[in-house]
Amino acid sequence: MYSSQLTMPPRYVTGIHFNEPVDLLGSYAVPAVGRVFLVRGNASTGAVLNYDDQYTAAMPSTRIVYPSVATALTYCAANRGDQIICLPGHTENIATANAWPLVAGVRIVGLGGIGDRPTFTWTTATSTVLMNKANVRLENLNLNFCPAAGGGVTVAAPITISAAGCAIVGGQICMSTDTTTLCTIGVTTTAGATDLLISVPRVYGATAGTPTTGFQFVGATRLNLLGTSISIATSAVGVGVIRFLTTASTDIQVYDCVFRNNLANSTAAVTGMAGVTGECDFTTMKVLSGGAAAWGTVAGMSFGPNVCACNTDGQRAVGFGTGSTLA
Repeated sequence: MYSSQLTMPPRYVTGIHFNEPVDLLGSYAVPAVGRVFLVRGNASTGAVLNYDDQYTAAMPSTRIVYPSVATALTYCAANRGDQIICLPGHTENIATANAWPLVAGVRIVGLGGIGDRPTFTWTTATSTVLMNKANVRLENLNLNFCPAAGGGVTVAAPITISAAGCAIVGGQICMSTDTTTLCTIGVTTTAGATDLLISVPRVYGATAGTPTTGFQFVGATRLNLLGTSISIATSAVGVGVIRFLTTASTDIQVYDCVFRNNLANSTAAVTGMAGVTGECDFTTMKVLSGGAAAWGTVAGMSFGPNVCACNTDGQRAVGFGTGSTLA
């Protein structure tokens, strides 16, 4: 309950235009649901937007649009269902290690299409976002894992996921812009990243810029890799755009994906490992070697009839692997 002595409803104190408090004859009860925080600026200065309401006029010092995700996160509560809505045109640099103090259960959502979708750019070698709180979701964001062309920065590990139930959905990811401006490994998991969802329709990079791999999955139990198209060059012909490493990821699902390794003479679209288990279907894999396996170490995986592999440019993809004999 909030005292009626407040000069305005408390939703404006916390930057919320949604989930409004209920006026109980002079006191306010805030619904026990998530809050919504709006973000639009350049990480240090909030944009001046034309919101016409009496409370902003009464208290002009109250910011209802925050300049950065990091700032908005300081007002979030764990597992309350809070959402941070990044408005069209928002831009923000990720310039430090653990740049966002993430809070469990928070959704960070971008509004807009490809031309005005909120854009986040990693700008230093040690820039990181650590998804170390459960059930955090990044949705419809442009994630540039390195600066613009000519930046000369190699970002070591832009995103590391170590908590359960996280997701990166929609938007697009840039892994490299030229030979000296790139990331080493775009997204890395630890064994704590169970029930992870990756569904990014476009992951790209300059062919001359060669990260080690795009996604490195370590112990990602029940990984869901859905509707994701990756077209990058890796740093070695035998390393795929996806790499399973160290601890096997089990019970994974891979559907409706495209994995293309643009490195000359590449032999792997996916680097598998012993112990990885799960299913894959409706997926196309592409390498440039002229005849090598697209998914290394397939034991434990089941591939549906709609998985295809293409070994060089100009070829039509053909069925991958050997099908079982039907009874």
